[in-house]
Amino acid sequence: VSAIPGQQQYVGDDFAPINLDDYVIDPDHRDDELAWSYRGNKNLLVNLTNRIATINRSNPTWIGSETIVFIATDPLGAKDSTGVTFESKARNKPPVVTPIPDQQILEGLSFQPIYLDGYVADPDHDDSQITWRISGNKNLMATLTNRVATVKPVDPDWNGKEIITFKAIDPTGLADSSITVFTVFPVNDPPRLAEFTGFQILEDDTLIWNYTYLYSRVTDPDNDSTDFRFLISDNLNLSWQIDTEKQQIIIFGPPNWYGEETISVNAFDGVGGSDAKPCKIIVRSVPDKPLPFDILLPIGQVFSATGDTIHFSWHRAVDPEGGQPMYQLNIADDQSFQHVIDQYNNLIDTTFAYIPKTSLKDGTYYWKIFAFNSVGSTPSDVGSFRISSTRISDNNPETIPTDYALFQNYPNPFNPETCISYQLPQQAHVILEVYNSLGQRVALLEDEFQEVGTHRIRWNVTNELGQKLPSGIYICRLKAGGKCFDIKMILLQ
Repeated sequence: VSAIPGQQQYVGDDFAPINLDDYVIDPDHRDDELAWSYRGNKNLLVNLTNRIATINRSNPTWIGSETIVFIATDPLGAKDSTGVTFESKARNKPPVVTPIPDQQILEGLSFQPIYLDGYVADPDHDDSQITWRISGNKNLMATLTNRVATVKPVDPDWNGKEIITFKAIDPTGLADSSITVFTVFPVNDPPRLAEFTGFQILEDDTLIWNYTYLYSRVTDPDNDSTDFRFLISDNLNLSWQIDTEKQQIIIFGPPNWYGEETISVNAFDGVGGSDAKPCKIIVRSVPDKPLPFDILLPIGQVFSATGDTIHFSWHRAVDPEGGQPMYQLNIADDQSFQHVIDQYNNLIDTTFAYIPKTSLKDGTYYWKIFAFNSVGSTPSDVGSFRISSTRISDNNPETIPTDYALFQNYPNPFNPETCISYQLPQQAHVILEVYNSLGQRVALLEDEFQEVGTHRIRWNVTNELGQKLPSGIYICRLKAGGKCFDIKMILLQ
C-alpha cells in the first residue's frame, strides 16, 4: 500500500473520496480480490463501497485532526496498511465594510439614517453578531440603535465638515472600517428646481441633459445660475456621470437592463443652498442578440489528412431574452470565410465531432461559431487548425514554428487513446514522458533528436511494460531545447 495523501478541509466542505485501487499494488491478486478495512477514526465516519472510501464528519461542525489507518488484506491473509490524516479546520474571515456614502445637508436639518447592515458582509456571522463602533465625531452626535446610525449636529447652528469612522467587529475580534464625510452647509435662500415630467429612453441608450437645460429649470434670487452644480441621487439601477468639457450630465442603465426608476435631481448653488426634485425615467426594452462568447478547441492544433475526428468546443452563449441559443459551425480554407467548405446548422450542444465529408488537403483551416436567437446572431472569434499528412511540418518559412510548444492533448478527457502534439523551431533532442498523479513516470513516448516542425503522437494509455493504466490524472511533459512544458491529461475508463 502506497502513501495516501492527507486532506485538509474547512468546516462545511467535504473530504474528497479515495479510490483505494490507486494506492495498492499486488503482483498476485487483482484489486477486486483485496479486502480493505480501517481503524483509528473517532470523529470521522468511513464508508467503504467498491474500494472507494468516503470520509464524513460525525458532527458537521467538528474541528480537529484525525488519522485513519487503511488496511489492505489479500485472500491469503497477507496485508499492508498506511495512515491518512484528515484535518477539519475552522473557517473565519473578517467582515468587509463597503464605503458608506458621504452625506450633505443644509444647516438645521438631519442626515439620513444609515442602515449599517447594508454596508457589511461577513460569510461567518449574521449581521446581528456584528458590533459597530463609531469614532471621530466632535461637532456631530452619532447614536446607534439596532445597527442603524443616526447623525446630527450637536449645535443646530453649526456648519462645516466632519469625518466619522464606522468600524464593524465580528465576535472573534476581526474588524474592518469605512470613513464617511458629513457636510453641513450654511443656510441661504435655496434655489428652486422646477418639476420634471419624466423621460423615456431605449435599453442600452443614454439620456443627456445639457447644463443649459438644467440652468433653465432653476430659479435663485441670490446666485447666478452658472454657479450651480447638479448631481443625481436615489438611483439604484441607473448610473450617471458628468462630462465637464461638454457641460452635460449623462444618465444610463446597466447593459440589457430595462424598467423604470425615479431618481432625484439635485441643484446646489455653491453656498449651501440646494433643492431636489424627483424625475421618473423609463427605459424601454429592446430585444438583444446572444452575448459574446469564447471558442475553446481546436486552436492551432495539427491533424492528419485522414482518419482524425476533429472535436470542436466552445463556451455556451448567454441569451438575454432567456432562451437557449442555437449554434452554426462554419469551416473555411480562408480567414475571411469567402470559401466555406463545411457548415453545420441548428447545433444545440457546445461540442461537435467533425468528420470531414471529403479528405482535407494539407494546409491551415479556419472555423467560427454563430450563436442565434430570435433577434439575430453573434459571431465568435476565429479559430484555426492544420491538416498535415506527415508528423512533421514542411520547411516552408511561413509554417516553421517560432518557439517550442506543447499543445493540449485531444480528446481530453480520453479513452482509449489520445493524440499529443508539439512543435520545434529547430532540430532538438526531444524527451516526451507521462507521469501519474504520484509523480512516477509511467511512459516514455519519445527520446530522440527530431527535425524542426510540428509533431504528433498517439498514446494508447499503456505504461512502459505495455500494461493498461487506470483512470486518473496524468501529466505529459516535453523537454526540448533547454525548455520544459507540462499539460494535464484525464483518462476516463
